[in-house]
Amino acid sequence: MPAGWTLHTDGAVITRGRHPGWTADPSTLAADISGGLASTFLDVRAVDAGPAGAGAVRTLHVGTDRRGQGVAVESLLRPDGDGSEVACWLSPVGSYAADRALARRLLVGRPPLRRTNVSEASQGMRARLDVEVGPHTGSGLITRDGDTTWADLPGIGEPLWLPTSTLPAWLLAATGLGPRPHSPDDRVFVTTTEALDRLWTGKPTTPAETRLALAAEDLSDETCAELAAVAGGCVARWSLEWATTAWAGQLTVVDAGENGVWQVSSGVPEDLAAELGGNAVALRRTSSAELFHTLARLVAR
Repeated sequence: MPAGWTLHTDGAVITRGRHPGWTADPSTLAADISGGLASTFLDVRAVDAGPAGAGAVRTLHVGTDRRGQGVAVESLLRPDGDGSEVACWLSPVGSYAADRALARRLLVGRPPLRRTNVSEASQGMRARLDVEVGPHTGSGLITRDGDTTWADLPGIGEPLWLPTSTLPAWLLAATGLGPRPHSPDDRVFVTTTEALDRLWTGKPTTPAETRLALAAEDLSDETCAELAAVAGGCVARWSLEWATTAWAGQLTVVDAGENGVWQVSSGVPEDLAAELGGNAVALRRTSSAELFHTLARLVAR
């Protein structure tokens, strides 16, 4: 821990101190923190960086400690004179999902809440990863056996056994996921899987082409431009499907790089799905941190 910093363990490991300098650019702050963490942890990777309200910036990193276990570090930075006030939460990856709500309250000085129960994800897990577009395309299988996991992932060569707590970091590497621009826009675009396939493959460049691909004549020019940017700027498309003894789920992700990261889900109201016909889905903007939270649930202790 840097000299002059303080350590608190009121339900979560929190360190506080100052950072020499301030910039409102999340990516720059994330890079600075990556450099600092690299002196303590191995394989440090920035997961997310974005605004946290009231001028603050929140960053999330993942790495490996010297015992070979995965660790997550979430930092909250606020401008303070000629530098910044920094609070960092250090968490085993297996505890991240359960402790996040509690730790985020502690980071801002609020009373803690009880730990979230995510024990349903701690049982045996099998998963399949499909990377359609990305740094390593292909399919892979994952089988969790307690604290160790067998993984055959695109881009890693031969299958290997790895500490379960490091699996989220391996999935980040396989899919290329990292910090992406945040947006306060919480709109949800409802369409069909067939229409999205036309959007991804057609990569429209005009509003008319976008409306034709999505079979949606009433889309505004603004929405057309946004969706066309997502299709044209796509750097990765992947899905992860899993099942444990008590929990099953799926992530379908469109990583549009500088145009943000998006999630496709099937949770569409029945009446709207019936109106659309086909396989109705919802496309909404998300963040790399929220996706990591789901991945961390898969390795919960």
